[in-house]
Amino acid sequence: MITQPDQAALLLDMRDIQKRFAGIPALAGASLQVLPGEVHALIGQNGAGKSTLIKVLTGYHRRDGGQVLFEQRPFEVGSPHEAQVSGISTIYQEINLVPLRSVTENICLGREKRRRGLLDWSAMHAEAERLLSRFSIRIDVRRPLGDFNTATQQMVAIARAIGFSARLVIMDEPTSSLDAREVSVLFSVVRQLKAEGVSVLFVSHKLDELYEVCDRVTIMRDGHTVRSAAMSDIGKLELVAAMLGRDVAVVDGHATAFGARDRSRIGDVLFTAQGLSAGQSVRNVTFDVRRGEIASFAGLLGAGRTETARLVFGADRLKAGEMTMERASYHPERAADAIAAG
Repeated sequence: MITQPDQAALLLDMRDIQKRFAGIPALAGASLQVLPGEVHALIGQNGAGKSTLIKVLTGYHRRDGGQVLFEQRPFEVGSPHEAQVSGISTIYQEINLVPLRSVTENICLGREKRRRGLLDWSAMHAEAERLLSRFSIRIDVRRPLGDFNTATQQMVAIARAIGFSARLVIMDEPTSSLDAREVSVLFSVVRQLKAEGVSVLFVSHKLDELYEVCDRVTIMRDGHTVRSAAMSDIGKLELVAAMLGRDVAVVDGHATAFGARDRSRIGDVLFTAQGLSAGQSVRNVTFDVRRGEIASFAGLLGAGRTETARLVFGADRLKAGEMTMERASYHPERAADAIAAG
């Protein structure tokens, strides 16, 4: 069920959007409506069409059909920069700024201030400081952006968007590389943007975050918009069911993160790793995996998750530590050894 607000009140209105690649539909009648000053979630499984819809909106792709209205006027741009100048800014999961240039340069890039034909650095530094101070961020804007952590770089990206007088800020998986404290800071900024009348399109797979910061949600599946509703009107199981295209009862009958798991089918220890080390990226890692168990590695970028998996698979050479597979010593020299061991 798609609940559509009054069209006259909309900031963004995308209807019946069509996009094909080599004849294969990526979007088939997709829709998205965003109100002024709201935080709107856009969710769906990988391949549902979320990124394609955003790229159509921001001029990265040209749509094959459908209508887009922004601020009640037909909207079509030929590039993300043109979209930014027109009031729609996107902050990508991989921050697309210039780490070797200063914070000021990143915020003012493309709209530099000049005085008597020369760059007016004093004015630009002042503007960068002013924009960041709106989010209680006080840093040396003359320093290279790469000197700061990911959370601060995201704040710089948001300040840059506000510098372009954005009315809609798109955040693509903005919390994927942040710890809990940094997520809290980001959410405070999102709420401040909302209070100032700026809309935020929030793309995330973390459902708990949606209920904490979002007002409404649009759910996509296989290039279609399958549901749009207020967050207060839809539960987590309903969200998951809509993304998967299944009945809530079917989803509720399977193990999910929202209920207790049946651990009776989990067997004895199949694989063990003790004190694994390989250079600076993996140091003294210990874990085990049981039969029938789904184990996961969690951590920020650079924590060593991928590097640990490569050691287990034999793609990288182990420097220290022990591994066993089915209680036998396991030391793969290459990936083929890991495959042969099961």
